[in-house]
Amino acid sequence: AHSQDMAVHQFFSHYSYNGTGLNHRYAFSGYTCKVQVGAYAYSTSNENIAVVTAQGNEMQIAQHIVDTWLGSTADRGNIFDTEHKVEGIGVALTSNKMAVYATEDFC
Repeated sequence: AHSQDMAVHQFFSHYSYNGTGLNHRYAFSGYTCKVQVGAYAYSTSNENIAVVTAQGNEMQIAQHIVDTWLGSTADRGNIFDTEHKVEGIGVALTSNKMAVYATEDFC
C-alpha cells in the first residue's frame, strides 16, 4: 500500500501522503510489531524504501532495488538486523511506467 501511495502521488518518504508513518500503517491494518529482544526490551519496526527507473526486466529492476538498499548504511543495517523476524515487500509502478517504488518493512 505504501509503495502504491508513493507511486500514485509521486513522492518519496517514509511517511504516507497523508502524513502517517509506518507504525500507524501497521496499526491501521491490524498488524502488531513487537519482538522481545531482552528481559524487558522490545524491538519494533523498520522500513526501507526505494525508487528506481523502470528499465530492464523484472529481475534487473529487483536487483537495482536491492543494490540501492545495500548501498545505504541504514537500509543495509535493517536487512541484516538479526532481531527482525518478519519481512514484507511491496512494489508499485507509476502510471506512466517510468518508475518503480519499493517498500521493505521489518518486524
